[in-house]
Amino acid sequence: MEHKKAICYTLDLEHDYAGVVSAEAYETLSNLALLDRFSELVRMHQLKLTVFATGKVLQQQGEAVDYFQRLGAEIELHGYDHVMQESTAAVEMLKGLAVYHDLFGKAPLGYRAPGGVISPALVAELIRAGIKYDSSIFPSFRWGMYSNLDSPPGPHFHPGLPLLELPIGVVPGVRFPIAASYIRLFGFSAYKILFRLFGIPSPVVYLLHLVDLIPVGMRRHLPTYLRYIHARGDGRGMEIFEATVAYFEDAGYRSDYMSNLYREHAAKLGD
Repeated sequence: MEHKKAICYTLDLEHDYAGVVSAEAYETLSNLALLDRFSELVRMHQLKLTVFATGKVLQQQGEAVDYFQRLGAEIELHGYDHVMQESTAAVEMLKGLAVYHDLFGKAPLGYRAPGGVISPALVAELIRAGIKYDSSIFPSFRWGMYSNLDSPPGPHFHPGLPLLELPIGVVPGVRFPIAASYIRLFGFSAYKILFRLFGIPSPVVYLLHLVDLIPVGMRRHLPTYLRYIHARGDGRGMEIFEATVAYFEDAGYRSDYMSNLYREHAAKLGD
């Protein structure tokens, strides 16, 4: 990366509302024409997209994987079945790794654990598999899910280990995740105020799911409070994402792949 301000748009590709409801539905992938506006946006703004796909998506949704590869996306691994339990995090990764290796003939460069749930056993397996970076940690707080306020908000090696962490971007100081679901919930106007007050980090690892862009009927199976949360900005997901992309461009940020972010910071931090 020659530019100083970098943003990596990352898409977690999984079944709809994975880990929240038991049913495995792929409404967001059942009709790829629903993504026409998204693909136009990617091409128009020359977004370098990194997709973290579950093993099940790689196995069962080959057409969708091809679709994103045609958009120029790089494909990394996001577990197998999107199980969000620390006790099975390593097993989840290994199942997905076998699928990924069968499909691509190599190990992925990067990994993102479902729900950001990582464990020492998972980290050990990632290193053993030859995976070079992880992008699972939210250096933030979410009730009942994670508390990572003591985690560095920028790229860093896991202490004493050859695994680079590229954490999800957060607003400096307040550590609100820079992710499409949060921006839909609180409103992009609120984020622009936060950016003016606290600044914008660089690099930014931006998190996105297809359900942030496309409203699906599967939402009716969510608990009541989650139905409300996901209904915020309903039908405007693509519009909000487009405004987000334009905002970062105006702020001087340029899109790049996670693989390039890894290489730059591995070399810098390694030295």
